[in-house]
Formats: sequence, C-alpha cells, structure tokens
Amino acid sequence: MHTDSSSAELEAIARQALASFESRRSLFGLFQKRSAEYFDAVAALRAFVRTIDPNRFNEEQLSEVGAIISRVVTFLEDYLATHVSHRDVTQRIFLADSIRDLSDARHWIAQRYSPDPTKRPSDDERKRLAAEHAAAGRYDDAVRERMRAIVRSLEERTLLEPRRGRTAGDAAREGGRALPAAAGALQDAARRFDETVYGGRPADADTAARMRAADDAVAATRAVGIA
Repeated sequence: MHTDSSSAELEAIARQALASFESRRSLFGLFQKRSAEYFDAVAALRAFVRTIDPNRFNEEQLSEVGAIISRVVTFLEDYLATHVSHRDVTQRIFLADSIRDLSDARHWIAQRYSPDPTKRPSDDERKRLAAEHAAAGRYDDAVRERMRAIVRSLEERTLLEPRRGRTAGDAAREGGRALPAAAGALQDAARRFDETVYGGRPADADTAARMRAADDAVAATRAVGIA
C-alpha cells in the first residue's frame, strides 16, 4: 500500500474541507471570516486534486479519494441550490466552477488518469507498467494497465477522443469502428478486463498474455482510410 505524502495531504485537505462544510452549514453568509475559510478550503482541494498522479495510489485509496470528492461535490451542489442568492454572482460562479472541476477530477482519477492532461501517462508508460505487473505475478493489475494502454494508444493516435466515463466496452466498440481489423482483439480485451475487474475472475499469466497480444494487434493495425 502506498502511504506517500500526497495521499496523506489529499485526505487531510479533503476531510478538513468536508468537516468545515458540515459544521458551518448554517453559518455561511453570516460570518465573513468563516466564509473565507470555506472558500479557501474548496480552492485548496481544487488545486490539489490536479496534482494527483493516480498511479501512485492503490485501488482502495483511489476509491476513498473518489468517495471524499463525491461527498464534497454533493454538498456544494446542495449548498448552491439552497443557500446562494442568484444575485451573488461571484459565489455562484465559484461554486459552479468548483463542482465542475471536482467532478471532472473524480472521473479522471477513477480511470487512473491525472486530472491534468499534461500529466497523464503515455501509451508507452502504460505498457511498461503492465509488463512490470505481469512479470511480478500481479496479473489483475497487469490486465487493468494493459487495457488502459490500449485506450491511451487509441487516444494518442487520435482514433478516440479523451473522454471521462468511457468503459472498456465503449472503447472497444469505438476503436473497432476505426480499426475494423482489430475489432475482435479489442472486444476480447474489453471482455477479459470486465471479467477481471468487475466479474470477480482473477487473472492469470494466460490472461495477461492475451491482453498483451490484443494490445500488439491494435498497435499493428492501420486505421481505415490511412494507407
């Protein structure tokens, strides 16, 4: 389990922000100092989530990070809808921007992509991680990383637009339209990914090898209309 300072700092900031919201809900707008603390906490959380490298966290930590962000977003949505006057344009803009940024960050983090596009791992980095996991016998992790490598390679080739919330099945269908010759390999990879991640079927060396073969097939296939 990773216990680096980033994880500890993120949780501390997020929990502090959430505690501030829940304990001071009835006081917002009444005390300028406390309102300033609330704005500062949200701004700090927004700034910090953009620095996260999700690959430094394990699945349990990422799930907890996502849950914390979700609770903050839920509170902000409720507070914006029930406590902020339409005449308070500055606060409404700040809250709307915060909801958007944190929601986007939550989705990207769940996909193990940094919320900052410039910090997202490349296809080659994903492949390297998948190979390292497989060599160490961490086959479930190898399957996850190999599917992410496939999706990232399609994005880098501009065959897929980077998009939050895209499932492995979505990527296989969309990628298969651009690479008909690799459609079968993409569907096979998506099926094995879903079985491992959501179906409770542990991966083994053969599963990891088949995922790598699918990745190689996608990489070797030219897109429709490209000579």
